Amino acid sequence: QVPPGLGVLQPCSPTSPSMGQTATALPGGWQEGDETFYVGAGQKLPSGDELQYGCKGTVSGPSLVNDGQDQERVAVQFPDNSGPVACRIDALTNSPPSASLETGWRVGECVVYTGEFRTLDDGDRLYPGARCEIVGPAPNGAPEGSAAVLFEGHSAPVVTASLTRDDDRLRCYFLSTCIDVCLASPDRLIVPEKVPSTPSQEGGGSKGPSRS
Repeated sequence: QVPPGLGVLQPCSPTSPSMGQTATALPGGWQEGDETFYVGAGQKLPSGDELQYGCKGTVSGPSLVNDGQDQERVAVQFPDNSGPVACRIDALTNSPPSASLETGWRVGECVVYTGEFRTLDDGDRLYPGARCEIVGPAPNGAPEGSAAVLFEGHSAPVVTASLTRDDDRLRCYFLSTCIDVCLASPDRLIVPEKVPSTPSQEGGGSKGPSRS
């Protein structure tokens, strides 16, 4: 189940006749031709297209994923992408977002994972001390300090609060204030969950960040 607050991204069929029609009532009050900014976690689509937090696009029509949730999405054409992408309306805004997230992280910064070793369902592995990149905000309701991060070689972002900056990690050896991060027992750490797959349309699809 996709949590509220982040976008579920699916390639829309660019050959469908309805994609070229003028939409009179799109979800969220959007209209075809509106300029919009993506505020979900950055990720790559199986098609090779890429979405980044803060990227600007143009609303191109209704979502045509046909999975029962099209009423919560609109199709958006982003620059350099091969076709429109169906984005959740809560992952779109009409003004450029700040790179600084409310949790204190900044999109694009490199951080260190402090959680336990874990093998995810698709075979990707998480290692304590592994570096990752902040690619967007966590869903609404995620634990304090969470962010969506992408590890090198992984196909999709994960959401976790088990993160620290390099300078914070070094400080752990001298201060006791961060003992909850460095020395916490496993049940006190927030273990990231792999983003579940979402049914694709015409062979395409993507995974968006989620949490347990």
